[in-house]
Amino acid sequence: MLSFWGAQIRISGLTDEKLKKIAQSILDDGFTLSYAARILTVLNATLRHAKIAHEIIYTESKMSEKWKLTSTAPRRTFAPTDPDKASRR
Repeated sequence: MLSFWGAQIRISGLTDEKLKKIAQSILDDGFTLSYAARILTVLNATLRHAKIAHEIIYTESKMSEKWKLTSTAPRRTFAPTDPDKASRR
């Protein structure tokens, strides 16, 4: 998250728009919405542990409902055929 937002981000800077952008970025990288939810759950847990009251959308259902995000299809595994193997030698 620091590489996405930078080391100087403030809690007040964690707007819905910025949270949506990181979730969308995770989806764009080919991961699922559940993975984005896990990442934002860690952020939420960190804030709760520090006793900082700040609302974070971190569940798949809330991301789908509020931001209209959906998961992409899982990545296909590359399974080369025999001619593919031969051409790589």
